[in-house]
Amino acid sequence: LYQKLVLIEAMYAKVPQKMRRHWKDLIEGYLLKRRTLCTLIQLVDSRHPPQQSDLLLHDWITYYEIPSIIIATKIDKLKKNQRKPSLKRIKDTLNLTTEPLIAFSSYTREGVDEIWKHIRELVDINQ
Repeated sequence: LYQKLVLIEAMYAKVPQKMRRHWKDLIEGYLLKRRTLCTLIQLVDSRHPPQQSDLLLHDWITYYEIPSIIIATKIDKLKKNQRKPSLKRIKDTLNLTTEPLIAFSSYTREGVDEIWKHIRELVDINQ
């Protein structure tokens, strides 16, 4: 399973627009030509409404019909009564219909098992 996983992390870096376009072209080219790609995992900060970059990425994933898993990060930073509204806001803003939305915390490890379950299912389907 681990041999089939590739991580591409798009950092929030302050770089010239020309460099950003170059990175965008490199990443898009890699993802679109990757025949073994079975899913993309999009990270969205659960503490804030989805940003414009979140919307653009999700629109891109949807346009190219790439299966995805949406992970609402930093869920441990929210009070219990804030979690459900936050997840609903993400779901509504990104217009999620079939994609899994998983609440995740790197601190408490909440959501780890569910993420791996979805990854394993998608890898098995695409073998």
